[in-house]
Amino acid sequence: MPDVFNIISRERWGSLMRKQKKPSAYTQKRAGSNIADFVAEKIAKSYRVEHHEEPSGPTLKLVVPFKEAPGGEKSIDISFLLDFPMLCEPFSEALALPARLVASPFVTVDGKVRNLKNGLVKYLRVAAPDTGLGDITTDVFETFIVWLRRTENGVAKYKKMSMQHFEMTASAVMRYLQKSDGWKHQLSPELNIRNNYWSGTPDDRTHVKIIPEENYRDIYVACKKEITATMTKVRHQRALMQAQLGNPIALQGDIFPGDAYHPCGTFNNSIWKTNPYKDLGLCLAALRHRVPGVILSITKLKKMQDKMLLRVVEGTQPFGSIPQLHYCFYPYARDLVPFVLMLAIHLDYNSETLLQSLLHDYVIRKNEIGSIELVASPANINHEKKEALRNSGEREPAELEILARAKKGRSNDAAQPQIRPATDAPDNPASIVKFLEEWTSFSRSLVPPAARERLFIFATEQQDRIFKSFAGPSTATSDNVWRNSLRRFYEDHGLPQTALNRFRPTGLDFTDVLFGGDIRAKQAAANHVSPETTYRRYSTDAQKQRGDEFLGQVGQLRRRWRESFGKVDPRNKPDGADVGAATPGWTCVDPFSGPYTPNKLCNRYGSCPGCPHGSIALNDPYALAQAWNLLYAIDEAAVEIAPEAWLTKWAPIKEKLLQVWLPSFPDLIQKQAKRIKLAKLPPLE
Repeated sequence: MPDVFNIISRERWGSLMRKQKKPSAYTQKRAGSNIADFVAEKIAKSYRVEHHEEPSGPTLKLVVPFKEAPGGEKSIDISFLLDFPMLCEPFSEALALPARLVASPFVTVDGKVRNLKNGLVKYLRVAAPDTGLGDITTDVFETFIVWLRRTENGVAKYKKMSMQHFEMTASAVMRYLQKSDGWKHQLSPELNIRNNYWSGTPDDRTHVKIIPEENYRDIYVACKKEITATMTKVRHQRALMQAQLGNPIALQGDIFPGDAYHPCGTFNNSIWKTNPYKDLGLCLAALRHRVPGVILSITKLKKMQDKMLLRVVEGTQPFGSIPQLHYCFYPYARDLVPFVLMLAIHLDYNSETLLQSLLHDYVIRKNEIGSIELVASPANINHEKKEALRNSGEREPAELEILARAKKGRSNDAAQPQIRPATDAPDNPASIVKFLEEWTSFSRSLVPPAARERLFIFATEQQDRIFKSFAGPSTATSDNVWRNSLRRFYEDHGLPQTALNRFRPTGLDFTDVLFGGDIRAKQAAANHVSPETTYRRYSTDAQKQRGDEFLGQVGQLRRRWRESFGKVDPRNKPDGADVGAATPGWTCVDPFSGPYTPNKLCNRYGSCPGCPHGSIALNDPYALAQAWNLLYAIDEAAVEIAPEAWLTKWAPIKEKLLQVWLPSFPDLIQKQAKRIKLAKLPPLE
């Protein structure tokens, strides 16, 4: 079983130790482009409000750009504003125009609409249904905040995060209207919107729980097993198909095999025995020529004239029918699950960022020291240059930052740079990206244009049978195809159901362990602008427990340092040394249950060689040097301590050193230890 922690830790270390490069010449040139044209391009996307007359009554829609929707637009129902005739127009404008100016993604606009509906509008519906703009005074807004803080049956109606979202959206709407030339004269002149309504309010959010280490390891192993099997199967089938693409039988077209039937119309079994399509490569080559770009289905294939080919494809023998033959041409959603989870483990992306990432968000290049690495989205590149680079088969030099960005919608489409080593191992992110590009090459041109560049595209198994990417009603993770496929993966491997959004906090918790709780390392891995965001949103229970344990350990070590008058000082030990052992260079199995000071941290300095809990690393030159150092200190103590006391306490330790520990070190370690210079140990007592 692989050591998942070490695999991921090495990659995180390499990623986080990379220095941020200066913007490339292309990026600098882009930054100096015509800003007016850029803004005009944004405004042209037209976030607009539309009135419609439906049989059920009038409706109000906010139309927002949405690539995955037909026509590239999707509407959000804001008909709830029609119940407020004097607020409908200003509020709908306050939703649409700011979103247009910054080109807010659909999910952001949809969230603000829901926050306004369930926040300020819901309050006004109860408190003042006939409100106009001038009626919204400071007192009204402050009462709205009190309404958000209300309790029901002694329990807060909303959590702090929900209250903040409702208030922030309402505040943004009112501040926009205060600055609007068309509406500010209708507002109350004394309306004052405070900057922070929630200072001092306890944070009651529930953090996403990290995945238990044993489950995380089991998921990793299951993913790697499936990925390896899938890569092998796809490449094997394609190699066989490629070898038969020029076969005359594959090229002959869809011809009815008349000789395969008896005059009475029944199938001639003797011909079946010589059916050429029993050759897997020829079968796949024939399908590739005759139904290119079509999702295989028995219903459609039955329309073929070549019943010999149909007989092979629809039967469970010899190839397992379509469930096994489809691997050559395209994946199903269920096939992609282990690839998604493996990338989630390695890249720490948010669920939406990962599922909606684009193929060109990942570029494989040589890094600064000449080894190959995968760079997920660290910089911009124009489409033509990127395609030329990809088609040339060359890897750009490390100094050229002509790389794409994987965007995070909730952060104004900010890029989420990640750098990982690139190898040919099946569980390596670079290997996965290359394989997915290879696997989907047959079907990518058949995917709707809005989703064609997505990394994860697949064929649906039932109903409409189309090529698509993950896209739910509002988010990719809400896609029922994704949810069902993920559930089936866990069921197939007997694993507990684990949501995709738990992989990011789990990966960041690995970073926290690897870097000793350094919030800056965790911030870098999470791609957060502020460490405060990292601390508030990704302080897991495990991290808090480690922090408590660390504080407790420091307190115990300080107490021992004080009681030993500074002789047992962990600050003098090298990184990675056992701070529980009282003697430098030694280790202790359980420093709280030793024979000298039971039920407290052992402070018996110098006695580790004779303690049943004590041990020493026989492959460590530093440990051997400290053992010699202790031997010298024992000899010096013979002059300072009364003979009887020395014979009782330190003579057995010296004998143990000379007879057991020192002779156990290999000659090579002894040579290395002689080159180490150490300060004298504190005197023994």
